[in-house]
Amino acid sequence: PYSALDGVWRMTSEDTLTVGRGPGGVHVERGFADLWNPANSRNDGTPSTEHLRSLIADAVDEHVRSLGSDAVLLLSSGKDSVALAVGLADSGHTDVPCITFVSSTSDREHLYASDLCRRLGLTHDIVTSDPRTSRAAFERFFEGSAEPSADQTVGATMLLAEHAGFGHGGLIDGTGNDPYMGWIPTGRNRLKWKLRIRGQRTARAVRDRIPIDSGLNYFARGALGSLLTLRMFRPRDLRRFFPAAVDTTDTWWDRGEAHAGDPVAFGSESRRMQAEGRTLHKALRTAEASGRICALPFRNDEIADYYLHLPEAARIDRRTGTNKVLLREMLAEAVGYDEAQVGANYFDYDVQQFLIEHRDWVRDEILACALWGGEIEALTTEWLDALDSHPRLHHAVHALFIVSGWHNHSRHLTR
Repeated sequence: PYSALDGVWRMTSEDTLTVGRGPGGVHVERGFADLWNPANSRNDGTPSTEHLRSLIADAVDEHVRSLGSDAVLLLSSGKDSVALAVGLADSGHTDVPCITFVSSTSDREHLYASDLCRRLGLTHDIVTSDPRTSRAAFERFFEGSAEPSADQTVGATMLLAEHAGFGHGGLIDGTGNDPYMGWIPTGRNRLKWKLRIRGQRTARAVRDRIPIDSGLNYFARGALGSLLTLRMFRPRDLRRFFPAAVDTTDTWWDRGEAHAGDPVAFGSESRRMQAEGRTLHKALRTAEASGRICALPFRNDEIADYYLHLPEAARIDRRTGTNKVLLREMLAEAVGYDEAQVGANYFDYDVQQFLIEHRDWVRDEILACALWGGEIEALTTEWLDALDSHPRLHHAVHALFIVSGWHNHSRHLTR
């Protein structure tokens, strides 16, 4: 189900495949070593904001020392990167610069990041984009990445990586902690989940009939399927230009049904897959394309082992739908972090505007890709022309563009 091809599986960092050959041919057994699933928690740790802060500082120090003086921290106003900024200050690495991307939808984020760095004694810089620099960033991503990444912020991350300098040191990124620090669906997520379960017959009937840019995609296709495919394509649309595509919708329905009684378990699994398939993948690939190393302090075993085995109340609050409880407490003590005051800022990139500004180039890359067939020319023209009035289409167009551009130019492919 990780792939649109029959018999082809995409593995994440915790998947295992055991391959053997016998009288009947080749046999493959698939396993999953989910080391940091909250269900594995012993719930016997002692919550301590001081200890957590010390572990984060040690992890940051370890990565900075291994990367050398050219390391940079990708800093947003979110909890994870703010915690790493605190770790930089605590470990004495005040010479490591912090950089923040500014887009039209997150124009307040850099203000908080700048103020935070001033209080912590860190240096800070902002990165913006224009049509020229954005196109150049995507071109270098296509050429330098070993794999494509359809994450919506890949363009912004590539601009940050290039601002830091090509081929020097590494990028310190705050992703990778959701699987063990906990993620639970919001009230809105849970409501959608209940509606989908109750209306599953209707959803199955209409999932391939509603417009691809409709918000009903979430309801009609199922929560797990929507999260993992990012509402990019319906099977019907995918087969229009990729005839070999396999419809895996029922697989995600079955997996989702198994978690219907526990939205926390559902949230944990979907977030783990989403993080592995999107955020971590994007961070690793953009660093690779810029000749750098991606450092992920939150993936250090010491932090994960400590946080995972804390009592549930220190990890998640089921009543309020809050995750990373102890981390929030640590940030409140360390820098007076108030998420409500910081606002709902998030790392973003105006993908729709980028695609509109580069419509001809995007079309050329998609049509030049040897992977597609069928109705690719008509479909590409239809979607690109509709971007102005149907913004949800940018998910599908962006994914198609990324895979096409990568396949056309990646130096890692053997022709």
